[in-house]
Amino acid sequence: MQDPTPESGGSARPDEERREAAVVVVPATGSASWLQRVFEEVRGASQLSVVPTEPPPVTVVAVERYLAEAPPAAAQYWYDVTLADGACQERCYLAPRLNGLVQRAHLHAGVRLRLTRCSYRYDEKRLNYGFLCLEELERVHGAGPAPAAPAALPRGLPPPLRGVKKHYLPLWNNEDPYGDVWVADKPRAQIDVDEISLNVRDPPTKISIIPEEMVKPEWGLPEVKYRFITRSELDGLPNNHSCDVIGLVTFVGRAERARKKEHGEDFWLYRWAHAIDGTSDQPFILELFATSQPEVFERIHPMTYLVCTQMRVVRDLTENPSSTIYLTTSNESQIFITGWHRGQPYTKDTKVRNFIQWTKTQNEVDQMEKAVIGGYYPFPRPPNNFLKYCKNNKVESVLKAIGETGKEIEDLHYREHKRIAVQGIISAIRYISCSNVAEEASGVELAQKDNSQSLESSAAYKEDSLHKEKNTNLQNKEIKSFLEPQCTPGEKHRHQALLSQKSSVKRKIPRRLNTDAEQRSASVTPVSSYRYFTRSARRKLGLDEFQHEDFVQEKNRQTLSDSSQHSTDQEGMSDTPETEETGRACGLWQSDLWAQVKDKLMKYLHHSTIFPESIPRKFDYVHRDLLMQQYNLHAAVHQPKETRTDKNINDFKSASGLGYYEVTVLGINHDVAIDVAFLPLFCPDDPHLFQLEDIQNDTLLSCMSCISACQQTATSNGRLPDMFPLSDEIVKAAMDLDGKHVVCILDICHLGDDKVEVFLSKIYKTEEPGVLDAV
Repeated sequence: MQDPTPESGGSARPDEERREAAVVVVPATGSASWLQRVFEEVRGASQLSVVPTEPPPVTVVAVERYLAEAPPAAAQYWYDVTLADGACQERCYLAPRLNGLVQRAHLHAGVRLRLTRCSYRYDEKRLNYGFLCLEELERVHGAGPAPAAPAALPRGLPPPLRGVKKHYLPLWNNEDPYGDVWVADKPRAQIDVDEISLNVRDPPTKISIIPEEMVKPEWGLPEVKYRFITRSELDGLPNNHSCDVIGLVTFVGRAERARKKEHGEDFWLYRWAHAIDGTSDQPFILELFATSQPEVFERIHPMTYLVCTQMRVVRDLTENPSSTIYLTTSNESQIFITGWHRGQPYTKDTKVRNFIQWTKTQNEVDQMEKAVIGGYYPFPRPPNNFLKYCKNNKVESVLKAIGETGKEIEDLHYREHKRIAVQGIISAIRYISCSNVAEEASGVELAQKDNSQSLESSAAYKEDSLHKEKNTNLQNKEIKSFLEPQCTPGEKHRHQALLSQKSSVKRKIPRRLNTDAEQRSASVTPVSSYRYFTRSARRKLGLDEFQHEDFVQEKNRQTLSDSSQHSTDQEGMSDTPETEETGRACGLWQSDLWAQVKDKLMKYLHHSTIFPESIPRKFDYVHRDLLMQQYNLHAAVHQPKETRTDKNINDFKSASGLGYYEVTVLGINHDVAIDVAFLPLFCPDDPHLFQLEDIQNDTLLSCMSCISACQQTATSNGRLPDMFPLSDEIVKAAMDLDGKHVVCILDICHLGDDKVEVFLSKIYKTEEPGVLDAV
């Protein structure tokens, strides 16, 4: 994106000199500003650095991004952060080593933090110019109400604090214009429509943009050409065909990002949508990239009339045509929703008029029942054979080692979606009912994180790990310290007591796939995985035993405990055999191989948690603003809500099945493993929305999807059962893969903070023809 104002040499104008101020101060009546005092203190410090004493919480008002100066530069982009303490707000520069806080949405508008170290930096190319630099930050959790901040940033913001850039970039992509300079209201220029000269030689060409109402009929200008198609016509169109569409939105997914170049910091911003036009029982499936229309892109929701121009057909005739055809935006595409249609030339198109007539015959209540928003949306599906997957993949190395999955996840940016392939063995499957995890999903908070997830048993391996620990990336340390909330001494004592209690707890039965491995690791190294506590669990820290991610109902646990009288060793290990019947009674299947190797693993990754952002929800028109905010990206500037609601995202009905599956994939060397999730997406009101057809050579995932759909239908009018045992079909499909090497396609997406979803999307058998020659 080019600078909207040309950069010129020479001295600056007086108004530009006034814009050189490093601090934006918006004073308010009341007490003196703590931020201003810190600013003066650090500027006068001999080392130009201070550690504030007992810093109070401040609110992040805005996070703004701009291109870093190069070369050399420690980062591709720099960030300015506006902080407010209730009396004023000040713009500060974020130290580049903390960029990861923004990139992973730990630091965003509206969050509260404490400034624990800051410095003052001078710009050596300017006279008497400097700015406050944020060096160390701490996140504030639950320490009282946020300090009042000014309602909005002043118009006509000064340029970025560092460098020579004159404007900011949009926070999450480079396509959407950002700032008042792009949208300021300007009086329409008076144009003399009587010369229009297109002479390319002498005199020079002069081009004027003429408002439509000033166009004269005698000019004979051609009408704007549209090529609207209906959904019934789409199946007959060739790949890459250009067309325009109109439809009623029945589904819109969350905003996600895809990296433009591997290891780069530039992203495409996109979302998926479904729209119907009444000519087919199938919807348009639309891949909508940001088209420099942020006010439209962020307002797409179900029950709106959507027009997309210059869309491109994407299809693969070698696959099932009905399941692979969709439309994607092009460089010329424009998107319009309800409120933007008036006066557009396409309103005169015959097919547009036919669509409007069709909408008048529809029952709004019936359509609302089918409306869905947000959540994980596995489209387009991976191809039916691995050879084609490899050909479609643009990276040099298609396969990732399971042990490298943690690094892939760690490198993800906020709302970045990525698809990776790992080789392994399907070793265990466990069904988890949504009724068992409802509370978990409603209040997930990070309590402990350890980046290393090894269960080392040899001295050499330990020594290597210690060496790596000394060289831990500074950015990861900063992120970890930022995430850890400040605790009172009492809270810290209870937290330590909990961790101690967890390490010595006696378990009578194997209630989780990784029970043995976790218990053995307690005597070797700290268990390293993402730890989550619900609000209710946090309230019981000093009273109740808390066991990580234990979703099995207490009633089932008590029944098994009463019927299983056996002893445990000093590490809490169970010597009761985990038979197939016992596993299936708890919704669990595991292979014989898994039972033999699970307590000998060097590394065990746990990424099977389902988050609220992963679940597609039934759309509620009354609360559409709340739902859109949930599934859009964090705004660059904090916008306090005028109306508040007590609604939580979990209060909206799920549009998926009754639960999900935890699948354990064992590495082919039997030394590492990973837990991932499989979410059967099923919407009974609209079977076309998340219908996953039977996929060739993917019997297991097909069985899990079909069984979940049958369970949903069978219990739609009654109370959800606590647990579904695994069906015979699922167990048979799993046993067919027992011990066999497969390639698993994983969909990973960073949801902000430390929430990363990892879904199993496809399974390829390595014994298929051509697979061994694919990579």
